[in-house]
Amino acid sequence: MNPELLTLLTASAQEINDMPSGVVNLTSADVAAILSKLSPEASQYVRLKYCGETNQREELALAMRRKVAMWKGLENWQIPRPGFLLDLCSMALLEASQPLICPSCKGRKGGILKGRYTPCEPCGETGKARIKLQTLADNVGLSPKLWSDVWGRRYNRISAITDIWEGELYSLRL
Repeated sequence: MNPELLTLLTASAQEINDMPSGVVNLTSADVAAILSKLSPEASQYVRLKYCGETNQREELALAMRRKVAMWKGLENWQIPRPGFLLDLCSMALLEASQPLICPSCKGRKGGILKGRYTPCEPCGETGKARIKLQTLADNVGLSPKLWSDVWGRRYNRISAITDIWEGELYSLRL
């Protein structure tokens, strides 16, 4: 599914007749019906990321926290303070829904160098810049060492939840 079509669900959506690529007779009700095929969390995430519906961000972070709570081995995690996992979920959600553009390639994932395509090394061909380790650690009140030794891997695992939700969208057959 083309994420640009999700903008039909927003209040400021443009007329469908003005849409490029020959999309015909697709209404906001059609897009809503398509979204109903997603899990509730994936639907909320897609609406947050592509439609700018920020009013349910907190509820979605809580849904992520509930998923994390079901993981095996969580009882062995020494969680520094109450609300810490929810803070990680909120941070992962923000990073996924508002990704930073790579300053090297300007989001293009690479460029032409000496007449041939060269992948962007700083972003690993994602077009996105990751938030710096120091910033992530500061945001949740940890030392950079503790973040890189323990919580960085766990944060990446939490962040992968949004990849699963995004994957639901792209796996839809229309």
